[in-house]
Amino acid sequence: MDTASKVESRIKSDIIYDIIAGIMEVPVSRINDESSPENIETWDSFHGLILADELETRFSVKFVLEDLTSVKKVADIKINLAKYGILISDE
Repeated sequence: MDTASKVESRIKSDIIYDIIAGIMEVPVSRINDESSPENIETWDSFHGLILADELETRFSVKFVLEDLTSVKKVADIKINLAKYGILISDE
């Protein structure tokens, strides 16, 4: 992706947490930057793909395979979104 033409957008973590909670069918209170397949029982490969699709659709990005395989926890999702100009801020 040509970073010179990238448009940045700022969103709050709560938006990401809401999306993840909805896909994983857990209360949003269980989602934070350390949430992962290790501590969210429903976070399996199927739900991971649904989550990736929802994030691509919601934020108009297209992940590459490396983006998908690098995700070990929610913080990694934020890092990947930032590569595409979706900056997560809680300010």
